[in-house]
Amino acid sequence: MKHIVKKSITVALIFVFLILSLIGCGTSTPQKKGDDGTDTETLKISTDNTEKPMKLKLLGPTNANRYIKFEEREEYPVWQELEKLIEKYNLELEYEIVPREQYGVVIQTRMASASNLPDIANLYGIDDITALNFAQQKIIVELNSLINKYSNGNIKSMQEKNFPFATKLTTAPDGNRYWFTNLHTTTHKLDDNSRAPTNYGLTMIIRKDWLVTLGIGIPANAEEYLNALKAMRVQDVNNNGVTDEILIYNISSFDGAIAQWFGLGTGMTAIDLESNKVVSPWYQPGIKEYFMYLNKLVKEGLIDTSLVSATPEREAQALSENRVASLHDYGTQSYREAMVQGAKAEYLPLMPLSAVEGITPKAQLEPPNLVWQKYVITKACKDIKAAITFFDMVHSEEYGSLLLNGIEGLTFAVVDGDRYSLENTSWEERAKTRRIAGNVLYGDTVFPRIQVAHGTKLRETAEEKAAVEEKLNKIRSEKSLVFNAENESPEYKLSYIENITKYKPFFYNFNSNFFAISSKEQVDERRKLGANLDTYANELAINLALGRASLDDWDKNMKELKELGLDDIIKLEQQLHDRYNSIK
Repeated sequence: MKHIVKKSITVALIFVFLILSLIGCGTSTPQKKGDDGTDTETLKISTDNTEKPMKLKLLGPTNANRYIKFEEREEYPVWQELEKLIEKYNLELEYEIVPREQYGVVIQTRMASASNLPDIANLYGIDDITALNFAQQKIIVELNSLINKYSNGNIKSMQEKNFPFATKLTTAPDGNRYWFTNLHTTTHKLDDNSRAPTNYGLTMIIRKDWLVTLGIGIPANAEEYLNALKAMRVQDVNNNGVTDEILIYNISSFDGAIAQWFGLGTGMTAIDLESNKVVSPWYQPGIKEYFMYLNKLVKEGLIDTSLVSATPEREAQALSENRVASLHDYGTQSYREAMVQGAKAEYLPLMPLSAVEGITPKAQLEPPNLVWQKYVITKACKDIKAAITFFDMVHSEEYGSLLLNGIEGLTFAVVDGDRYSLENTSWEERAKTRRIAGNVLYGDTVFPRIQVAHGTKLRETAEEKAAVEEKLNKIRSEKSLVFNAENESPEYKLSYIENITKYKPFFYNFNSNFFAISSKEQVDERRKLGANLDTYANELAINLALGRASLDDWDKNMKELKELGLDDIIKLEQQLHDRYNSIK
């Protein structure tokens, strides 16, 4: 089979940048057990070698990994397996891969001029409204009827089985779909071997080693948290002779977990999924107490006001200087510890802390279901059946396993029905050994990421863990593989994972997963309302936290927020959420 790559040399033009979109699909390979142990549906795949291969031209950006490069793909076993799958689906693919930093200009120019189009394109960097304009101009094609006519069933099957949210997020206001997307979902195994979605917790993490040094217990409420930070600062716990131990926290918005301790949503607006209502922290109980608390942290010198609008580089510098007592991040992160110089730092994730009597603290979670990127069939495509066949392949379990797990015995092993990575060396080292899954090599290029991460139990017993480790270590030993057990989560982070997954109530950290695609009119309205409102709200939040604005002027400030369109935005987003829920 012939696979051709053309490197694109491009000219610069302005282009529309970034937004995430959506669609779901997929299915199974013949007579194969799924990850949950159930039989997957047998679907017909065209494997008649007497048929002439169906040809397609694909356009996309280079992959993002600096060590593992798409142009070297032929040297990777996982690519060789993907080529077998491509041949199985009777496809012959030609790739035009453009450097990622140039791709936005290339795709915007090509699509806007409707010239030199491939059959399938990755619309990296193009937003929903621009993409819908391309659909209106018939530069990209409608997908619903084509899937119904040409699909072997994979797309619909995978969507229904693993990504039921995708149709809601990829259906345009006219009821049609115009793009496929990357799809990701994460689950974990329950004691009865059924599966549940795994939410990622974002929270305040605090220096566990400093708590131990000072003999302070884990804070149980907001006041104890403040006192712990104060003690770290007063007692110079980092031993540098300066009272410089700080909390890094964004006081300009509500997307830090302290706001949720006061029962508040995670942005200008948030979705209360229990009531399916769009709410705003500005109208919620606990809002005044929240700003009073932030003002107290500022007065104690605990929040470094110079880092209110800090760049990641400045935050990294404060971490490397061993000054950061606490900050907002994923509860299971480990990279923050590695950034601290001259100390063996440990950041403990905190569960939501009580802050106001009568208000149950909420957790902040990232959804387990993710959608991003757009992959379209253009008007240049002469063989629509071939294009739909490509996406049928992408929505197969065989493709998904190669993408996420790689090759059994090379990059992963199956122990007691679950999949485990065989090594966790650096990307630089894996580029040398070629032992990788497909995701890092070809995901987000011309190949979508359709991936179902079936995790194990959130907490395994010591006996279960030891039994699995014994089997895995034997496999690793036989293959002379390196696995650094120190990279695994410590006990206190495992406890956090287990507890936060069960915790209620919560807000998700962004709304887009629960909004249908906006119409042009809705986007225009949001832009018109948003600019002045966002600026005013951010400045008000900062001034209230710093004490520059008074809570005595609350009614006046709320009147200004309303006049700038806060209620109109809540109404608009409620319409999008209601339409999301109405899509079947």
